[in-house]
Amino acid sequence: MFGDSYEKAFNSLKNTVDQLAKKGQAREAKLEANLQDLTREAQSLKDSIGLKTQQLVDAEIEDDTKTQEQINKELAALRLQLGDFESKIAAYKSSLEFPGLSGDEVKKVKSAALKAFQERQKKAVDLDIKISKAFEQLQALNEEIGKMNEEKLTLDHPKEALIAKPVMKFVHPEFRDPKYETFQGEYQYRFVNWLNS
Repeated sequence: MFGDSYEKAFNSLKNTVDQLAKKGQAREAKLEANLQDLTREAQSLKDSIGLKTQQLVDAEIEDDTKTQEQINKELAALRLQLGDFESKIAAYKSSLEFPGLSGDEVKKVKSAALKAFQERQKKAVDLDIKISKAFEQLQALNEEIGKMNEEKLTLDHPKEALIAKPVMKFVHPEFRDPKYETFQGEYQYRFVNWLNS
């Protein structure tokens, strides 16, 4: 339907989009999988912090300072680790919100889309010109058909019978009948019969 250059530009755009869409989807899937892992690990750390905090409360009630010191150290390490995980989770969420294609890849898509756009518009202009020319040809043919129809209508009216009428009364006695002065159809019928006899 479309010209070669448009098909090539369209296929190039489609291939570029397919390739980069796969890359973008793979990146997004990896980010989401890692985010789920990090979220699970962060929840596990929160659970551990909750458990250790309860143990700290128990140690404080029992006035067990040695256990308190040990649990406080463990809690500090767990909170530090949780902070790292929460920081990573925020980074992953942020990465999911921003485009995953590089500047060069974006330029590649834009260039392919622009080429397809320009080729499509060029093809549309070419088709407009062809349509206009075809319409002109159609109009010319319609005019010619109209002229031929007019000529055929003229040919369908029997001129020879009318032209020959003044002399026909001298050719055959049948045509002397005065009724042929008024009944054109019957005269025409008799004239054609006479021609074919």
